[in-house]
Amino acid sequence: MSNFKGIQKARDRIVKYIKHTPLHHSTYFSQRSGHDIYLKLENLQNTGAFKIRGAANYILQINSSTGKKGVITASSGNHGKAVAFIASHVGYPAKVVVPTDASLSKVEAVKNYGAKIIYWGKASKERIEKAKKLSKEEKLTFIHSFNHPWIIEGQGTVGLEIIKDLPDVETVLVPVGGGGLISGIALAIKENNPKVKIYGVEPFGGNSMYFSLQAGKPTELKNINTIADGLRSSQPGDLTFALVKKYVDNIILVSDAEIKIALKTLLTKEKLLAEPSGVVTLAAFLAGKVPSKNERVVAVISGGNVDAEIIKRLL
Repeated sequence: MSNFKGIQKARDRIVKYIKHTPLHHSTYFSQRSGHDIYLKLENLQNTGAFKIRGAANYILQINSSTGKKGVITASSGNHGKAVAFIASHVGYPAKVVVPTDASLSKVEAVKNYGAKIIYWGKASKERIEKAKKLSKEEKLTFIHSFNHPWIIEGQGTVGLEIIKDLPDVETVLVPVGGGGLISGIALAIKENNPKVKIYGVEPFGGNSMYFSLQAGKPTELKNINTIADGLRSSQPGDLTFALVKKYVDNIILVSDAEIKIALKTLLTKEKLLAEPSGVVTLAAFLAGKVPSKNERVVAVISGGNVDAEIIKRLL
């Protein structure tokens, strides 16, 4: 299992590859919500999303002789982009299995970092199975996008930055897909201050963590339909599920319509561009779904890799 010390070591290990992203106070969202809101801008992170933290922490711990044989992952885009970026920097060949409807901007970015793209299925389970099969056949190192201690500890460095920049934070909202980001953040923050409330936010059309918590175990969603392409995990991992169950206070669900409003509002009011998956936390605020009022709250904006065509449709 991941631990707080592992997150601290991850911070020191990956520091040359990531940015300590800004914690931006938002007057607009504070006035709209009744909270004192700070935005953790991982959309300004290297490669455009938080995923580089976990990818770097994993790849930098692979034995070089093993890494030179190549790495492979399954991803809807951001994790694949991060793996390709770090692999290119350390000289490892990389392959990324993406869904057949993957974001064009994310796929192009993966290719630009020198990785080979393999299109396969639409569900995360299909991509993972394909990537694992290829890893065995071609002797490549498989890098899971969320269900591994090194990935979770890398993502947990977001939590360390929040604690450092806002020591008196009272509540943190985090987007939830497979659970790697919220697991790491919750572990980092709760082990530092158990009184801080941690809420996960999922789309109604991709609520695998909420569904699994209701069932009491990691449970697969049969149908996924949401604009938030980075949160389309059909089932949380056993590691991420256990950490969420232990540390996360609740899961909030938002609709695609609410996500679209949040993306447009962030762009027009704060002049910040984020992808649909990255703004689910703001969607929860705008829809009045965050409990209590008058608290210092951090909303994690997890990524900013969005196709121009999507922006055009929303506007």
